[in-house]
Amino acid sequence: MERSSRVVVLGNVALDISFRVDRLPQRGESSLASPPAYGLGGKGANQAVAAGRAGAAVLLIAPFGDDEDGRRLKGWLDREPVRLKAIERPGASDRSIIFVLPDGENAIATTRAQALALAIPDVAPSLDELAQGDVLLMQGNLSAEVTRFALGTARARGARAILNPSPLAFPFEALWPLADVAVLNRQELHALGLTVRTLMEAGAGAVVLTTGAEGCVTADGAGEHALPAPPVPVIDTTGAGDMFAGTLAAGLVQGLSLSESAAWAVRTASEAVGRCGTVAAFPSRERCLSLRPASAHEA
Repeated sequence: MERSSRVVVLGNVALDISFRVDRLPQRGESSLASPPAYGLGGKGANQAVAAGRAGAAVLLIAPFGDDEDGRRLKGWLDREPVRLKAIERPGASDRSIIFVLPDGENAIATTRAQALALAIPDVAPSLDELAQGDVLLMQGNLSAEVTRFALGTARARGARAILNPSPLAFPFEALWPLADVAVLNRQELHALGLTVRTLMEAGAGAVVLTTGAEGCVTADGAGEHALPAPPVPVIDTTGAGDMFAGTLAAGLVQGLSLSESAAWAVRTASEAVGRCGTVAAFPSRERCLSLRPASAHEA
């Protein structure tokens, strides 16, 4: 029996520990914060959950520590529409510390010992299942070697690859030609010394530039298109970019165009910023599906 196309997310999982603060502490300063809130996090896990809630069949390949945090993270993922291939390693699971400001903006520091320890032999068997019609979704938390191997495997097996190079932990020049779609924000594009045009000249098949409250810009062979975001109250922007990337991947694997998928992603990400937390703020599966653009329902 032929299986349906799916989103395969290769990435990290982390325990999010969030604090609400009036302002970020200065160097050498101690400051007060709210009691901590704990939740599922890590860009890989966030994007996998987003894609699943947007109706895609999802496989998440991710590393975990053999600790209580790892067991807690797996328990949270068990409740989501995601099939998990957990790669367990000795040691502590990765964690993220998140400071959320009154205007909803945030500052995040994350560990990635487990993510960096992931090796090609750990992921090769699962990636061998990639097929034409699938979408591989990756971020910047894994090693450059594993990232390049995975993108190359997707290309060889006829699957499309989306690369969201966050965090910018290593040079990406050699990876753009393996990315069918590059998804990044203005700060990342500036830090890389690129423009949308030069990123496509560097080899990316298409570019989606997220522009915060303005929405996003898509660029491919048909030109550039701005897609506005609806005006919404902003409580917490943590994870909005991951909601966007996951929805974009879900749209593409379901046969929507780049513009339709990006328009849908703008809507789901706009919903997420109106609540506190990361995955806890993501819209439900029912809500995600109700936000599909009208043209997407007809696709």
